Amino acid sequence: MNRGGGLLLFAGDEVIASRFNSDFADLCPVALRAVESADGDSDWRIGKQGLGSALFAPFREPNSGNLALPAFKRRFSVAPGTKGIVSARFEDDVPLLVGSITGSSRVLWANTSADTTWNDWPKHKTFVPWLHQTVLFLAGRDRADRLRAGANFVAGAESELELGTTAQNVTFRLRGLTQNEVPLTTDDQGRLTMNLSQPGLYSLRDAGGRELHRLAVNVPASESDLVAWRPAEFQQQITRRSDGEKSTLTAGLFGPSRNQREFWRVLLVVALVLLYLETLYSNRSHA
Repeated sequence: MNRGGGLLLFAGDEVIASRFNSDFADLCPVALRAVESADGDSDWRIGKQGLGSALFAPFREPNSGNLALPAFKRRFSVAPGTKGIVSARFEDDVPLLVGSITGSSRVLWANTSADTTWNDWPKHKTFVPWLHQTVLFLAGRDRADRLRAGANFVAGAESELELGTTAQNVTFRLRGLTQNEVPLTTDDQGRLTMNLSQPGLYSLRDAGGRELHRLAVNVPASESDLVAWRPAEFQQQITRRSDGEKSTLTAGLFGPSRNQREFWRVLLVVALVLLYLETLYSNRSHA
């Protein structure tokens, strides 16, 4: 594999499987044993999958796809001690997707077939988004495309940013609206966990102060809820005073307090009096 390339290995491909122990021995991140077949109706399902991985980025939002639906009928048994990062496992913990990065080259091994020979995953709507994201991962564009498309960062919620395995256990600095920098350290898989409390623009910088990413944090969707309040809920929001204010003639004419004085009432009364006098005077003059 050339420098900077990517390779996707499907264990269910007969040509690839026959060359695992020869041509792909150094590239395959797992040691394979024998092919297993599911018993009767007890097909294998995807159990644990790392939603923080770039491979499953399209499924992080609720109702974006059920990865537990695909059924797998055949697979390889795997020797313990995988050299790569396991992104997904079957329900019995046997690895399904294992990736490795060597320099700028990437390899992803899938313990299934690319067609429906070993599984029915291609028949489900989650297969194409996963395959598309896998191509971006192998091309080294998974992180850039995800950030360019704009991850959905919401104020007040804990958010994760995938920086790749090359950024394992690295400390970065997050600068917010107040220009105060908060140190954050990635985990073993290059994920950065952030608690973005306020909406606005944030800047992620390295130890040298160089800006790496700029993040836009939005207000929660509940702030845009257009559903009207029920009358009882609206009444609860109204502040009521228990002490009643004394009503006087001055307060009725000019307002209850000095900073709330209104003179329009007095002017209206004066105008009415002048109108009455003018009408009375004009009638007497005409007579």
